[in-house]
Amino acid sequence: MGNRLIGAPDAMWAVPAECEVLLRGAARRMPSTEDLARINALTVGPFDWNRCRVLASHHGITPLVVRALSTSGTGTCPPDIWNHMMEERQAIAFENLSATAELLGIIGDLDEAGIRALAVKGPVAGIALYGDVGLRPFLDLDVLVDPENRDRAIERLAARGYQPLFNLDAVGWGRYFRRYIEMTFVHPQTGVAVDLHWALLDPRYRCSAVLAGCHERAITLRVGGERQVRTLCPDDMLVYSLLHAAKHQWRLLRFLVDVKLLIDEHDDLDWRAIALAVARTPGCRRPMAVGCRLVGLLFGSSVSGLAADWITGDARADELAREVFRFLTSPDVPVPGLPWPWRQRFYRSLSPRDRLRYTYQTLLAPTPLEWIAAPLPEWLGWLYPAVRIVRLTAKHAWPWRWRWQASGMRPA
Repeated sequence: MGNRLIGAPDAMWAVPAECEVLLRGAARRMPSTEDLARINALTVGPFDWNRCRVLASHHGITPLVVRALSTSGTGTCPPDIWNHMMEERQAIAFENLSATAELLGIIGDLDEAGIRALAVKGPVAGIALYGDVGLRPFLDLDVLVDPENRDRAIERLAARGYQPLFNLDAVGWGRYFRRYIEMTFVHPQTGVAVDLHWALLDPRYRCSAVLAGCHERAITLRVGGERQVRTLCPDDMLVYSLLHAAKHQWRLLRFLVDVKLLIDEHDDLDWRAIALAVARTPGCRRPMAVGCRLVGLLFGSSVSGLAADWITGDARADELAREVFRFLTSPDVPVPGLPWPWRQRFYRSLSPRDRLRYTYQTLLAPTPLEWIAAPLPEWLGWLYPAVRIVRLTAKHAWPWRWRWQASGMRPA
């Protein structure tokens, strides 16, 4: 069953002008004539250009905003603001092109070693969803391999000069591989970061089963002329994009722009198959429903048919989506909240069982930071939850720390 856009609730009336420009600029090819006219009308009157610039940079959509403003007219934009946004867009394009070339090299190395790999997010999302790798900022390259190929993939990255983000001993690495499903590498010369995944979703959460078999459903995407890479099929890309946005607390518009462009671009999304996969995967429905509702509230996009039953049939998901909507359309860059799980929106979208798991993972489960700070032998590993509590308490005991971190200031 295909998807079509219907009249989702239009919440534009509640959005500050600077945020509305960001939302109306989010399009694959070019904003519509109506959106361009609205952008022009908004920027002619009283308009805080610096606020628009800061919000666009924070949410990772400066290239889209620059493109929209270039078409709608930039006569009222102060030259210093415009030059700043243009420089940011050019820097993003240059870095993305360089990183894309490196991704092709990594995939080529893995293919040569007989390692099946998928490229996820990053350059492939820029090409598949935005139509231009320079329009979507990304921080690292994400590569997915089968679990049995993890060690060989690590060796290939090391041969290219990449080093793991953490320097652990043998005991620490044993703990790491028992807990984590991805590993970050950084190239000391180029600064390129690579996230090597052997699973996309943490198997300790019940919703992880929704992407089972994604390797078999993968598609081939043309990147850089004649080069081809394998990536998630559109249905899996939609599911992963929604759950990835949830995992990151829906804190950036860019995560939801990805979903919006995916729905816009693919009329052949199999919403029936997606709805069935969600129905048979416990704990998956609410986080995905929140994301879909947000796309409707922010961009006026929605879906019809069977998919709408699980997207709109949850009052708690609707309430959470409206809360996130208000957060994302705040006229200022929001100050981070305290890290306790029960204060986080993602926590509130989880099932009771997954909430317990998330609480443990956040407050008690040790990370490489604890292993490095207190290198205990295996037989004393049971002490690490206490070490983590002490470290988190020392880090977050004073609320004023958040205010100084957000403003870039330090206490006297």
